[in-house]
Amino acid sequence: PISPGGEGQRITDGYAEQKYPSISGDFIAWQDRRHGNWEIYLFSRSGGEKRITNSTSDQQMPIVHGDHVVWYDTRRGTTDICLYTIGTGQETYLYCSPVTQWKPALSDDYVAWEENTGGGDIWVYNIWTGEKRQITGDGARQTYPAISGNLIAWEDYRNGAADIYISDLDTGQGYRVTDDPAAQVSPAISGDLLAWEDKRDGVWNIYICDLSRGVDLQMPLASSGQEQLYPAVSGDRIVWQNGRGDRSDIYAFTYTGGVPPEAEFSVEPTVGTVPLGVSFTALSSGDPDSWEWDFGDGNTLTWQNPLHTY
Repeated sequence: PISPGGEGQRITDGYAEQKYPSISGDFIAWQDRRHGNWEIYLFSRSGGEKRITNSTSDQQMPIVHGDHVVWYDTRRGTTDICLYTIGTGQETYLYCSPVTQWKPALSDDYVAWEENTGGGDIWVYNIWTGEKRQITGDGARQTYPAISGNLIAWEDYRNGAADIYISDLDTGQGYRVTDDPAAQVSPAISGDLLAWEDKRDGVWNIYICDLSRGVDLQMPLASSGQEQLYPAVSGDRIVWQNGRGDRSDIYAFTYTGGVPPEAEFSVEPTVGTVPLGVSFTALSSGDPDSWEWDFGDGNTLTWQNPLHTY
């Protein structure tokens, strides 16, 4: 057992470089250089460590989900995507030419990636049927796929600055999520909860959209002048990086299905002679359930609509 704030469990012994970890349930996958080239390793608490590739070429950027692992593989002389079934050890090559700038995406049923077709397109592979199909194809770049169940999201440059697009892989229905002139990139999705980096406020912030409530309801998280980057979503939890470099931190947010409160209030009167009694009325949106007022003179109150004397 690992206690909060503890050092954690060391998975690798550190005599060579290991990076790009991915986790799903009991499994952890990563790329490992202990044999001179990049290989894929898998760890589980029940089975321990296992080297699942063995070659003199490179295999990189693994993603593990459920009973499968995918990675970029060069064992056949060109870069391809290899799909590995943990229970059987079976390897399936997807016969594609992926763009390796970002990790591929993986769900229970699909592998998704950016392909070197056109200006960069999104492709998917059905794990159970072996069907491979192209999702985008308009000459502009589409990249950074994220997948959850039958929903796939990506950043799309067909309108100039990047937008977030989404498609239902079962129905083939796709649509544009964002249409702000600023850029929206790096989508992450889990169920109906979609998150991305958004520059509509002049600096990168994290925005979310509950797709079950419609794409028009888009909400910022912890907006500030500090950059918010690299969101990841699991269930109702969103995590992201706040800031860059040695001053960056990790933040987390739990989405409860409502709209985050946005503070607003009215004041009456705004001028007068002292002592001056001032009435504050809460006008905040998003159904807040608590208030904390700071009157600027060292006094605070937690009433909804306080009266304060200056």
